[in-house]
Amino acid sequence: MILNRLKVVLFIFTLLTAGTAWAVDMDSAVEARQAFMKVYEFNLDLLSDMASGDTRFNRRRAQVAANNLLALARMNNTAMWPIDTDETHPLLRDKTSAKAQVWEEVSDVAYRHATLTRTLERFAWYGTRDARSLKRELKNVQSACKGCHQRYRSKR
Repeated sequence: MILNRLKVVLFIFTLLTAGTAWAVDMDSAVEARQAFMKVYEFNLDLLSDMASGDTRFNRRRAQVAANNLLALARMNNTAMWPIDTDETHPLLRDKTSAKAQVWEEVSDVAYRHATLTRTLERFAWYGTRDARSLKRELKNVQSACKGCHQRYRSKR
């Protein structure tokens, strides 16, 4: 009898904590993709400062930042985007600004990502030669980023 009660208690405990374990995984995914985007931002800021003249153009540093951006674009980060980790999830409302459309319009997201990757390939090749090419080509990169963010990220 005690063994049966223990089994029932353990079963109920498992059911109650299963959602918590899933939430931790969702939190980890959201945190990982935010960190991923922070690395994009860091490298873009270095390049933007050079393009604006706030810091002196340095070809080597520009090339490293461009290569970092391209590596990020080529990285398979699908594990960071599990279904239902958007801003409408009750446990994630204050943690993410990803719209549910990301998962509803996967082919468009993939197309936009491929466009970003191609743009970064061009940028890594042509955009780091001198300050003028950096400024010109960086606009294309920023436009590619903006295309996805305007459609799939809410303003917080």
